[in-house]
Amino acid sequence: MKQSIAIAAFCFVIFIAIATFGSVQANPQTALAPQQTQPPSATPTGTITTTPTADCTVAPAAPVLNKPVDKGTVKRPVVKLKWNSVACATRYRFVVRQGSKKGPRVMHGGTGKLEKKSSSLPRGYTYFWNIKACNSSGCTPSDIWSFKIAAATSPTPQPTSPGGGTPPPPNSTVVPGNPPSQIAVYKGPGGYLNTVANELYLFDCSNQDYWLEGVREGQAVYNIDLWFAQNETISYRAFNFETGQTVESKTLQANSAGYVSYTANTSGWATPYHYHLEFKGKSSGTAHCGHFDLVSNTASASAKEHVAHTDADVERAYRAAGLEPPH
Repeated sequence: MKQSIAIAAFCFVIFIAIATFGSVQANPQTALAPQQTQPPSATPTGTITTTPTADCTVAPAAPVLNKPVDKGTVKRPVVKLKWNSVACATRYRFVVRQGSKKGPRVMHGGTGKLEKKSSSLPRGYTYFWNIKACNSSGCTPSDIWSFKIAAATSPTPQPTSPGGGTPPPPNSTVVPGNPPSQIAVYKGPGGYLNTVANELYLFDCSNQDYWLEGVREGQAVYNIDLWFAQNETISYRAFNFETGQTVESKTLQANSAGYVSYTANTSGWATPYHYHLEFKGKSSGTAHCGHFDLVSNTASASAKEHVAHTDADVERAYRAAGLEPPH
């Protein structure tokens, strides 16, 4: 009897062992699968974190200025402005004012880059600048920073007029020949335009990033162009940059100091269009230019018409107007 019980117990143990082994074999992953770890990008709670996508249907965020440092002093009169990229911005607008946040503008325009080099600015002044990040939905301004250009430590050589006219002293707002009172913020050879007394802006035929915005139909645009030859005959042409149509042409005369001034009356010029002006000396070949947006009197306060100015665009427009493209 005892022998029968022992045999029965042994058989029961064998049965349990076989059943257990078979269960493990039928689902090997249950016992052998490694423990799953969280991916590197998961939070401690297991939630995947993602970077939000910028909403480009609204104006970009405010840009952050980079250089020159705020309230710093720079040694050279040519200053490179730099700022950080902004998501969804397609163009950046810049403005530099002399003396205060509301002082006369000495530099303004637009660019698709993240930096802009100034022309030579007068030494000894503090300048205030900011940037706007723009797209088709609007623009957002940065903070306003300032920098000072150190005064010259040694006498600065005076420029020489092509015709031998007496040049003004460095940093002077006085141009030889007593030009009309609109002249202000004199900065050297070139073409100047304005529509507001005491706010005059330097332009250059080879630099297409500067222009006057929002000039109203019929508004007068004052021009002064410096450093031609003495008493030189000047060929003046105003043309529609987008169509190539000449809207005004005249022969002017430089004075004994080598400058010419002229006021363009935009009455009758088509709007909204972008216009270029060229003043070219017939004997010296010296050329000075300016350009501006002309908009309707009923247009919004922020209206503008500035168009692409790639090298190909400039060449097309000038040749359509019968002019040699600037270099």
